[in-house]
Amino acid sequence: MVRQQAIMPSMANRIKFISLFFKRCETESVKGEVRRMEFIRSNLRRAIQ
Repeated sequence: MVRQQAIMPSMANRIKFISLFFKRCETESVKGEVRRMEFIRSNLRRAIQ
């Protein structure tokens, strides 16, 4: 019983950390996509002008 109680919080923290990590990765990838789109748009504008 005591051992399970000791393990449970660490597992909860690990799950929380992993979920936060994946959320951060998603937001970073979205930012990367937005930056890429902006970069392509600026290049297209330069090519057109």
